[in-house]
Amino acid sequence: MDAHEIPLFTFAGKDFEVKVPSSLTRDYPALAATANKNATVSVIEYDYSTVSCLVQFLETGAYGLIDRDFPSIIAAAGHPPIAADYTQDLLKGHARINAIGSRFRIFKLAQLARSHIEPTLRNFWHDSAFLGTVATALSSEDSDLHRMLIIKAGVHLQSLIELPEVDLLMLLRSFDSTCRTCAEPQRTTKKSEIIPLPDNSAELESLKKRVASFGEQVTSLEQQVHSASYQRDDLRQQLLAASSEKERFQKEVASLSSDNKALQQRIIDLESKASKSEQVYEETLRAEQFRFQQQISNASTEHSQVIAKLSSECEELRQVTEGEKERVAKLGRELKEKAEAQQSGLQERLRNVENEASISNSKLRDSSKELEAAKRELRVSTSERDLLRKRWEESRAKITTLSKTNEDLNLALDLEKSSDMSVLARKRDELKKALDDEQKVAAKLAADNREKDTIIAAANKASSLYTAQKQKSEEQFIQERNRSIALEQERDMAKLNEAAAKQAEAGANRKTAALLNVINNHKFCRHCDEEFGVWVEDDDDRYILRCCECRTRHYC
Repeated sequence: MDAHEIPLFTFAGKDFEVKVPSSLTRDYPALAATANKNATVSVIEYDYSTVSCLVQFLETGAYGLIDRDFPSIIAAAGHPPIAADYTQDLLKGHARINAIGSRFRIFKLAQLARSHIEPTLRNFWHDSAFLGTVATALSSEDSDLHRMLIIKAGVHLQSLIELPEVDLLMLLRSFDSTCRTCAEPQRTTKKSEIIPLPDNSAELESLKKRVASFGEQVTSLEQQVHSASYQRDDLRQQLLAASSEKERFQKEVASLSSDNKALQQRIIDLESKASKSEQVYEETLRAEQFRFQQQISNASTEHSQVIAKLSSECEELRQVTEGEKERVAKLGRELKEKAEAQQSGLQERLRNVENEASISNSKLRDSSKELEAAKRELRVSTSERDLLRKRWEESRAKITTLSKTNEDLNLALDLEKSSDMSVLARKRDELKKALDDEQKVAAKLAADNREKDTIIAAANKASSLYTAQKQKSEEQFIQERNRSIALEQERDMAKLNEAAAKQAEAGANRKTAALLNVINNHKFCRHCDEEFGVWVEDDDDRYILRCCECRTRHYC
């Protein structure tokens, strides 16, 4: 064998073989021993899908069933399968994987298959699917799987008993006694100690009732277990939250203790510095006290002067403020009167414009009606003209025909004068009379045609006049509308000016009140602490007071 060749062993089924590297069995001693003993491992009781899932688990640690080979999928032929049949095929597949894992002592694979079977039974329970899976599950050596199936059967025992194809005694005999008594140890019994199963129907019914009561007890116990597990999870979450809070508090306590130590050290340093600088401070304080007394004596005289100056300036400022208020009020009244006058004029002009627009609209409607009537008369005149023209053309054709006939008759008359003069003369007179009548009719039709043409020309002229009048009325209406829009804009502008005047008056009042408040509340400069004389500056939306000594700004 080549040194680089990987040793293989083979899973041999009924009609398939799967080669697997021997290195995949190093974590599973039972399978490794079987592969070392015989290079070909017989798995004829399992199908290809089960063996493929086993190999997939050996390679990746997980497996996935391929449902396209399920009998329920094949029978559905492209349609959604029956839920019970599909669940049964899924449970059988996981049960076969559990069985092959139990056979080769691959307990992780058996546990993984059980973890797929349990939620499937819990969420997609079907009695027929469970009964169809029992035989496949019993072929497995996994007692945990048997115990889980007994628990699930106990939960749904009432519905299972009602099925006619269920033999309860055979179902109970199918499982090992150790699975029915999970908490009891295994005990060997003698043949003489085996209790025979009841055969009569009364005992069987009592047994069914007891089994049903056991099933209800199991259901209630499972519900209690679920609620207890939920409570346990909640308590665990609360414990984790409390532990995190405890750790956070411990960190805060540690940081506070370190800060406390630093503060204590700083206090000690400050006390030492204070004891050293206390003497120097006392000497400096005495010198400063003497200097301050001199300054106070000098400042008292200046204080009286500043108070007198400040009172006079405040009086002047009040007078200026009152004059400003009166001027603003007068300006507001003038603006209000002007706005009211403009608004009344605008309303009057707007009413006049609306009246003129309504008159123009009525004239326009009348003109439209007259234009429609003229158009109708024009259509009637046109149809009559066409009819007369057609009749005139027909008469002209008749006259042409009669003229030709007259010429023919004259020619025949010249040829036959000798034969019958009296008859020809009479016929000639009749033809001449008929010709005269046709000429009169043609002349009358031509006159009527000329009259209709005259009427049509007059109607066209009236229509053009109505159109021009309509356009003129529309232009006048547009001009009046633009004029009304301009008047409305002027009215809005007057309202805006009035609002601006009111706002300016309110701003002036606010600035004056703020200035008086600052003058009343500030007796000393916030910078040099002197009783200061002030002058006032206008800074747009407020007044500014300045100290006479240090020129510090005091905002209102």
